[in-house]
This record gives sequence, C-alpha cells and structure tokens, in this order.
Amino acid sequence: MTSDLDSDTDPEIILGTNKTTYHLPEKGSDNLVIVCGKMFLDTLGINIQTVRTALAKKMSSHGTFVAARDLRGTHTNRPHQYPVEITNLIISHIKSFPTVESHYVRADTQKNYLPAGLSISRMNRMLNDELSQVGMKEINISRQYYAKVLQENFNLSFHKPKKDKCALCHQYKESTPEQKELLKDRRIEHLKNKKIARKLINQSVIEANSDSSIAVIHFDFQKVSTTSKCEVSNLYYMSKLVVLNLTFYDLATNLDTCYVWNETVAKKGSNEVASILMRQIEYILSSRPKVNDIRTVSDNCTGQNKNQNVFTMLIMMAVFHDVKITHRFLEVGHTQSAGDSMHSTIESYTRHREIFTQDQWAKSMRKACHSKRYVVHQIDQNWIKDFGEMAKMFNWANLHTNDVRELVIDSSNSKLNISVKYDFREKKYQKLKILKKDIEYFEIIKNYNFPQACENKIDITDLKKKHFQTMMQNLWIPEKYHDFYKKIIQ
Repeated sequence: MTSDLDSDTDPEIILGTNKTTYHLPEKGSDNLVIVCGKMFLDTLGINIQTVRTALAKKMSSHGTFVAARDLRGTHTNRPHQYPVEITNLIISHIKSFPTVESHYVRADTQKNYLPAGLSISRMNRMLNDELSQVGMKEINISRQYYAKVLQENFNLSFHKPKKDKCALCHQYKESTPEQKELLKDRRIEHLKNKKIARKLINQSVIEANSDSSIAVIHFDFQKVSTTSKCEVSNLYYMSKLVVLNLTFYDLATNLDTCYVWNETVAKKGSNEVASILMRQIEYILSSRPKVNDIRTVSDNCTGQNKNQNVFTMLIMMAVFHDVKITHRFLEVGHTQSAGDSMHSTIESYTRHREIFTQDQWAKSMRKACHSKRYVVHQIDQNWIKDFGEMAKMFNWANLHTNDVRELVIDSSNSKLNISVKYDFREKKYQKLKILKKDIEYFEIIKNYNFPQACENKIDITDLKKKHFQTMMQNLWIPEKYHDFYKKIIQ
C-alpha cells in the first residue's frame, strides 16, 4: 500500500480516494499488482480501521514506512498505581507471619514456608479486613498486587504436605534440547540407580515375607507440624510450637509406628534419629526373637540419616545383639516409600481439626487410619542419647560418607565386619577399615552407657513465649490447655 500524501494528512480523507493505491504480490513472482481496497482487506483478513491506524502512525523514511514507537505503558497517568506506602504496608504484613524452615536440612536452600492453611488470597483478605477495622476502608489492595509484592521481596512458599520434586529430573524436563543432551548420560545413570534401589528393597520384602529372621523397615520424618492449630485468624500472626514425628514402616509386617516430640524436648538431628532408630531396632529384636538380619531404608539427608552418629549406633547395635544390619539409601529425589502413606493419612485426618497440644497430635495420629491404629510413642528427653563420643572411636577418614549407598555391619559370628557400596551396581562390597587396632570394640560396646544429648529442657525464643501468653490471655488457646503452655514458658 502506498500513498503520496504527507504524513500529517487526515487518514479519513486519503482512504477511498485516488491518492491511495493497494498492492498485493503476484502469484509466482515478486511483482506487485494493484488491487481494490476490498480485496486488499479480505486477503489480509483485516478491517479498514487497521489500515487507518497504520496510516495515521506512519513515518516516512526514504520512501519506506516505519512504524511509530509503541507508546503503550509509557503514559504517566496511572490513577490506580499503589503508592510506596502501600507496598511497605504489604511487606510489613507478610513479615508478621511466622515461617518454618524446609522439611529437609539443606545448606543450599534459603526458602522458608508460611504456615499451612494460608494462601495469598487469605493473607490479602486479612490485610484488607485489618485496614477496614482501623477506619481505612477506602484502601482496597488487590490480590494480584499483594502476590506481586510477595514474589518480588520474599523467598517464601506455602507449607504443603508433599514430597519435593527430584531436582535433576525437573532440570532435565525444563531444559532445551541442547541442554538435555548434556544431561542425558547423567540422568540415565540417575534413573538406573533409582530402579536398582527399588529392586533391592522389593527383593528384601519378598525375602522377609518368607523368612522370619529378616526385618525390613523404612523411616522418615513427617513434614513439620505446629500447634496451636485452629481457624482463628489472629493465630496466623503468632509463632507456633513445632511438633516432630519420625515414622517407621515395617515393610514385611505392615506395622506403622510414630515417635512424637516437640521442640522443647529434642531437636531434629542425627542424635535424635540414631536414638529413636535404636529404640525401634531393640523393639523388633525383643518382639521377634528369630530376627538376626535387619535391613533399614532412608533418604540421603546427611544432617539426619547419613552421618557418623547414625553409623556408630548401627555398629553398636550389631555388636551388642550379634546381628547383621544393612542400611540402604534411596536415590536422591526418589525417596518416596510406603511410609509416605502414613504421612498423607495423618495430614488428611488433621487438616480441619483443632489441635492445641502435643498430646492431641499423638491421639490424632493414632486415630488417623480407619483400617488400623498406628502405634504412637511420645518420647522423653532421656530417650535421646549423644553418640558423638563413641563416634570418635572409629577412623572415619576411610569412609566417603556423602557417597555411601549401602552400609553392611555383620557381627553375627562374633566378629565385626563392616563393608560399603558407593554404587548399587558394584558387584562386590568394599571392606571398610574404620576400626582402630588398639581398641577392644566388643568389650567397650557391650558395657557402654551413652550420655544424654541434653540434660535440660530446650528453651524457646522470647518471641514465642510472648505469643503463647497472648494466645492464652485472649483464650485463643482454650483454658484447659494452658498448663501445657505454662510448663513450656517456664
């Protein structure tokens, strides 16, 4: 389309006059042929307004039409733009909610989680309600803007009871074809290890079902729970008491066991895992006298499961009870197990229930499954032992802890043999030389008394104490539960 009119000519005048001509390319050649306006519009599938707009904005440069600069979004008249004071108000409101750390102990993540039950919509409504209550009804912050401020200023997510995605598989899925080619071999090895780990566990279950001397257990932490838990909106601004649950699932007998405690009793580290795993092994050996081959399974969390304290405990149990203990670590990112159904069942059962104490959590866990009752233990502080001193008796320099896939401790013949695999596909185990020549391990282990990890109640922060007092004063926590919180505050 060409025009010999000046750029400031009214487009309403030039259209339909002999000053404007319309051209389309001739089929099979580069030549342009003149066509009528109707054919031009119908061929391109546009209307007359599109042509008028293009001519009105045209800029001539050496006989060529150049589109004018796109002015969308450049105007300064923004009557609905939020002032910086509103942005700061939203930031302060988000900061008022207590957060919890990730379920996993990882040094490479700084993400925290907002309490379960919250959402962007709910937080936005709560802020608008508060503004209305203080006479600022004219301010109505949109959900979209609240979400924008949260995403741009915080590394937060909402606490959801589900497993994390596999980082490598997710990276591969989101990669370009070129990036996938670079990750291809690594991912193939990753998926092979996943299948081998699953196959070994399934084989152990088959063997345990036909051989009463074998026990197979999987253990894992449930996602962090908190209390008080109810629908009073003010509680979302209050710090909560952290309640932990370490679960054990017997893959042969289908026995589900929960060990529950709160943050004033113990922490969530290697001593806690080692102590409770020791209790579970002792229970299996006392209740099933024929067992002499125990196989345990867990994820790869180094702060909790894959460390010297847990390995020391396994060695000690193997020696003390003259048994064989094998511990296997599932492939990173693919640690889902039958035990996860316990977590899902508990979370589903408690989702809409009010819970104010650890004891209520324990009772809810016990009742969560309709087809059977979970065994629930509320642990005391004297359960948790310190394995650090005994761990110093071994020479760990010969063990690549982070790379261990399978650890085997055999003391069934009154002789201690420790072997390891760093890859499930290795045909033979590597004998692990961690025993020091001048130490009589059997004698020491048989007579060793572990010290307690903590002699006194673990104190909570002053802010939590203040929040608990506020919740009791306002009866957001019913009065019949006040004694529980008073003991924690003391």
